[in-house]
Amino acid sequence: MAFDKLVDTLNGFRKAYTNALGKSIKDNNLVATGRLNTSVSLPKQPKVKIFGGIYNMAITMEDYGLDLDEGTKPQGKRPNNFSFAKNYGDIYEWLSNPTIRDKIGGFKGNSDTEKWSQSKHEGLAFVISRNLANYGLRPRNWIDPYTEPITRAVPSEIEEAIADDVALTMEQLKKFIESQG
Repeated sequence: MAFDKLVDTLNGFRKAYTNALGKSIKDNNLVATGRLNTSVSLPKQPKVKIFGGIYNMAITMEDYGLDLDEGTKPQGKRPNNFSFAKNYGDIYEWLSNPTIRDKIGGFKGNSDTEKWSQSKHEGLAFVISRNLANYGLRPRNWIDPYTEPITRAVPSEIEEAIADDVALTMEQLKKFIESQG
């Protein structure tokens, strides 16, 4: 028998975590394409799963969400003519998004991003990719400050939910025994 109160409590934490992460993304101005915000939304999260006596709650997000939170280390200085870094394709695709192009604007004050030439697009992707490889990405620390209050509440609320479920189970067992006697 599943502990319904425990499952409800875990689902409540699932919702609280996703709300906190969405708020942090907005408060820390991490919205660019909206992919990260969408990935932490409640409908995108896996349901609480029960495997035997193990209850599993997970919060997922786009992979780069952790890079934004923890930062990335430099891969080492590279010359201007280095072969493209592994993130070049992702950055090139990211720059294709109209929202990103509008935020960046054109080069040298030209904000008409619709007319970016292929070489301009490739050049900007290359420069961003090279700088990330050379210098890394500074940590934004956007997860813990928003989720820490929730995490502190987890043990006591889970303990309370388990106690309620055990009490209910014992009550049901008592009624069963009395009905058999």
